[in-house]
Amino acid sequence: MKTIIRNTAFYLTIALLSITGCKTIEFESALIYINQVGNLDKGIEYLRKSLKKVPADVETYILLGQVYGMKGDFVKMDNALDSALLFISDSIESHKYLKEDIEYIKDDFWCGAFNQGIENFENNHFADAGINFNNCIIIDDKRPEAYINLGLTEEKINDFPAAIEHYRKAYDLDHANTDLMFYVAELYNNANQFENTIKLMDLLISHEPKLTEAVIQKAIAYDYLGDTKKAISEYRKALSVQPTETDLLFNLGRIYYFGGMYFDAIDNFEKVLKQNPDDIETIIFMGDSYFSLGEDIVIKIQESGEADSTYLTDIELQEYENQAITYFESAILFLEQAVAKDVNDPDVWNMLAIAYSNLGLTEKAKEIFDKEKESLEK
Repeated sequence: MKTIIRNTAFYLTIALLSITGCKTIEFESALIYINQVGNLDKGIEYLRKSLKKVPADVETYILLGQVYGMKGDFVKMDNALDSALLFISDSIESHKYLKEDIEYIKDDFWCGAFNQGIENFENNHFADAGINFNNCIIIDDKRPEAYINLGLTEEKINDFPAAIEHYRKAYDLDHANTDLMFYVAELYNNANQFENTIKLMDLLISHEPKLTEAVIQKAIAYDYLGDTKKAISEYRKALSVQPTETDLLFNLGRIYYFGGMYFDAIDNFEKVLKQNPDDIETIIFMGDSYFSLGEDIVIKIQESGEADSTYLTDIELQEYENQAITYFESAILFLEQAVAKDVNDPDVWNMLAIAYSNLGLTEKAKEIFDKEKESLEK
């Protein structure tokens, strides 16, 4: 987010200041050293001597701040200008525009440092760019642009913790910049710091309770952490606002699938396919979900024949077998679609073959195994 800010040409002139009354000899000497001789150090020396004689002289402090700025000593520049502000009185006519003068001076030096930072950044001089953007912060620590660009510079030298710190500082100054915090969340996720992502999203939500994207990022973070209960809760919150968002539906369906909640998984995957009928991942998950339902019944039927298992009547057994057939037929429908799309996934081929076998179609199952072998050998 690098924006070049127009830089007003800096000029040092006492005409900028509303000087009234007589000035000390030291002040006049400082002007000579600064404007005619070009000796800034001597100018500073005489300005400080002048302040010993007239400690509350606003114009002297302002000129001292300008000279420090010219030397690149922005800490001392800031101190001098802050001192000037302490002695400005709104009741004094000559002080009327001095606050504006100080703001102008600060802005001028800030723009110069910022533009120099942009130039150094674009020329890959990241250490120098970092110094420039830090100088901007010294001059004015309430402008988020410097923090953002300092963060970008720190990323270039792989100092991600420092970059995140400065991005978050920029957000503290501008809560409207939520995109920056989503970028920080991405940095946290890349470093597997999902707990930090959750805390950051909670911060965003505290400022903007209806920020659905933050809820989504929380859900994804909980998902990565394996906290399925909280992930499901956050996905449901997000879907209550965006009920047709396919990525949310898919992610929630996937959680249900791995939790063995196949009917809930199928319900979400069907909604995805309604919008994206060629979504191959969802097609495979649909086939796998139906296959798993069928396999669960097969296992239940097998267990019913064991001596210590719950006995099934012939009617119950027939009902279970019919259910299994329905599930395997549905599984085949989706798994065949996946195979038709040239999905060379051994698991897909194996599920398809086993589904045919469980339906008693052993020749078809053998044909699938042969096709799998042929496909994988290509």
